[in-house]
Amino acid sequence: MDINHTIAARITDLVHEYSQAAVARAGGVNESSVYHYQRGRRVPADFCVKLSESLGVNLNWLLTGMGAPQAGETTLQADAVGESMERMVRVLGALESEAEGTLKGAPSARRFEKLNEMLKTWDQANERLNSSLLPVADRLGRSMNDAMDRMNLTRAGDIKPGLEYLKRFDLPSDTINQIDLTLARFAFLDLDYEHDFELRQKILWRYLIGGGSDPREVLKYAFAVVHSGYGMGRHAEAVMMADGVLAATRIVPERDKHRLRLRIVRSSCLVELGRVSEAIAELSDAVPRLPDDMRNRFWGLHIRTLVLAGSMEIAPAFSVIEGYAYPQDDTALFSLAFLESDKSLLQRALKFAERTGAVHPDTTQPTNWLHGQCWMQAMDGDARGAVKRWLAAVEGARVKRTRKAALAFIEIELLRVGGNEKLARARLRQFWNAHEHGLPGDIFQRAVMYRETLRLEPANVTLHARARVWLRRMVRQGYVYFRNWLAEPAE
Repeated sequence: MDINHTIAARITDLVHEYSQAAVARAGGVNESSVYHYQRGRRVPADFCVKLSESLGVNLNWLLTGMGAPQAGETTLQADAVGESMERMVRVLGALESEAEGTLKGAPSARRFEKLNEMLKTWDQANERLNSSLLPVADRLGRSMNDAMDRMNLTRAGDIKPGLEYLKRFDLPSDTINQIDLTLARFAFLDLDYEHDFELRQKILWRYLIGGGSDPREVLKYAFAVVHSGYGMGRHAEAVMMADGVLAATRIVPERDKHRLRLRIVRSSCLVELGRVSEAIAELSDAVPRLPDDMRNRFWGLHIRTLVLAGSMEIAPAFSVIEGYAYPQDDTALFSLAFLESDKSLLQRALKFAERTGAVHPDTTQPTNWLHGQCWMQAMDGDARGAVKRWLAAVEGARVKRTRKAALAFIEIELLRVGGNEKLARARLRQFWNAHEHGLPGDIFQRAVMYRETLRLEPANVTLHARARVWLRRMVRQGYVYFRNWLAEPAE
């Protein structure tokens, strides 16, 4: 096939993406010329180069169809990568100055030979450039991870743009995965759960689609993706991903730690989906099989689920979790303390978080620890100050709008705890009116909201009935703990 026809097909792709006018402006020609290029007329080399410069198009892709359409973006960054990049720019200059003359009237064989030589030089320059960037990527990645290990997010944030910049280059997939994994870890610590989930999904799909990947590595990344999906509230999607990966990696033994961890985080999503019996069965089988050095970090989840199922009382559950002293277990302690609405349990959860280093370095973010601090402040009589502090944290949080709504209702709990039931009741009605089709948040957040409804609106038949219907449904699904609230007399 004539080379102009193959380039024409890719120019048509660009027209579909940017419009004919945009492609014409980027290439320095009129729309009529682009129209003729799309139909196989000779395409000038300088037009291709201008597209690469203006639109960030991969020149190798445009000329040969190889590579990603946008990978050529790297050719625009000559000031940042030294001698190898300068060589690539010289190749571009040669392509611009020589190719146009070569492609005008020369015999086809000579034309293709010249073009192949230039493309070969281009590929060699790219290979040298990418090789020189590998140690840079490794050094930046290690520095950023070291900073995050010390919870120095300011330093990690300073390094982050450098790693993001390196992703523009055609680096090996393993290197890109490591960069994305580092960036995902930063996003999670920075409470940007949406970006964390997106990055981890990309890593997982690269491993699954690439073929030949170590199944244990696939399980390892699947755990990170499903855990992120759980944090995002995308429980059904996370369970489906976990099921697919577990089915695709049957070759891995059942006692493999990565397989067990994936089953455990899948159980967290099952709890949110109302499949408590299935979750307990999975946890009871998977957690005891973990190696000793990993088992402790998952006992909190297991014990919290047993409390919801009515198989364990709150007091001994608290003592067991505190005994393991694993920092991530602060989530289990706080959720149980908030369910009980108990000051002494909340004090123990706060001390646990501070003792184990589980407190987020940014204490202005709406974390469990800040929730507990505001709860204690309201209990001490400063309900308005506690609400102001909490809502400021929610407003400044880098989370989705639905997540903010789920966090904002805590204002109602704080007002009620602080004794301002009149304002709490008004806010409760506003919240219900804004969420007629279902309350946002995870199972613990929704449970607290329904509990506050029972306490604050005993005479409101409609709201009271909706709260009791939800609680009865949860009891039927296996969450026996909520039966206590149904039997509890309205305050």
